[in-house]
Amino acid sequence: AIHAAVSISAPIDLVLTSARLMQPRNKFYHRWLLTSMKSSALALKDLNEKQKKATRTAKTVFEFDDRFIAPHNNYRGALDYYKRCSSKDTIVNIMIPPLMISGLNDPWVPSTMYLSKDWTTSSYVRAILPDSGGHVGFHDRYGCWYNRVSTLLNKLNVREKRIIEMYYGLSEEGRYTFKEIGKELNISAERVRVLKERALGKLG
Repeated sequence: AIHAAVSISAPIDLVLTSARLMQPRNKFYHRWLLTSMKSSALALKDLNEKQKKATRTAKTVFEFDDRFIAPHNNYRGALDYYKRCSSKDTIVNIMIPPLMISGLNDPWVPSTMYLSKDWTTSSYVRAILPDSGGHVGFHDRYGCWYNRVSTLLNKLNVREKRIIEMYYGLSEEGRYTFKEIGKELNISAERVRVLKERALGKLG
């Protein structure tokens, strides 16, 4: 059974998200996303010629949704699809504790959709809306968070870098305690703590 849920950077209003996606600042991501969506659609084996043409000629994600996704799934158009599939008005009906997290500086999911809701009307739903964080904690106006972290970590020596990666869970291996890190590096947990603090000092 599901006892709780966490949502991070969810586009709970698809109309606003679509409009934001097509703004000039998102040009390159929009182009990449549209190309990926069209490629996936054209790989389907049951498309007729009308659907293939609609997919190939779509110049925006909105056109793709309006000409292919919506009619293919029995919606009247993109706006009907967006409005009926947006969760902003139904979230409060969830009867298990969901935690909604979204950075207010998300470049793709406008903060308006979160700030315009009264999150106190539900006994279960809680929203955390930090000023920063970008999209899923990785993308903001300055680019990719992961790339910036990787650049910063290059200031460290090999051992310091490994300690930071393990302690903060920056690799796919997950997070480790001082004791676990010390065991791998053959040093004491206290030494790991000292080296971590020194590494953080180098990172500013």
